[in-house]
Amino acid sequence: MDTPNNNLYETDYYQWTRQQSELIRQRRFDELDLNNLAEEVADMGKSEPRSLTSELKTILLHLLKYDYQTRKINPGLPEPYDCRDWLDSIGRARDDARDILADNPSLKQKQDKLTVTAYKRAKTLAIKEMNRYLLPQQQLTSRSFPKVCPWSFEQIIDDDWLPS
Repeated sequence: MDTPNNNLYETDYYQWTRQQSELIRQRRFDELDLNNLAEEVADMGKSEPRSLTSELKTILLHLLKYDYQTRKINPGLPEPYDCRDWLDSIGRARDDARDILADNPSLKQKQDKLTVTAYKRAKTLAIKEMNRYLLPQQQLTSRSFPKVCPWSFEQIIDDDWLPS
């Protein structure tokens, strides 16, 4: 059954959130749109693991490219110029990942699972992105990188660590 709250939820979400907030402040709990409010609260919790996974994916993507670039493509160069932007991106994503964990300490229980998910995505992206610049005989495949993440979570978010 549509109540005025339900209708507002579907027609003007922003106004609905302001209304629900005001009803809570006024302790008018019987007027709350509880079904939609419960869904929104549940969805809010999903964004934090997604954010951490996204930051881990960014870190891992650039670590994979950095590692491949320095190990396979230009092993003689101390720091190939192509890697500088990757290093900046790694640093920003590490800061963001640590901030997410500081704000949500319970995510530490999920960090290994989130790292597995992020690594799979990062590996696929690394292959795709690097293949744009490689000659046909140099093209990467899923076997170009380890099947599972070769680095610990602690290494991944450590500012002073890079693959060697």
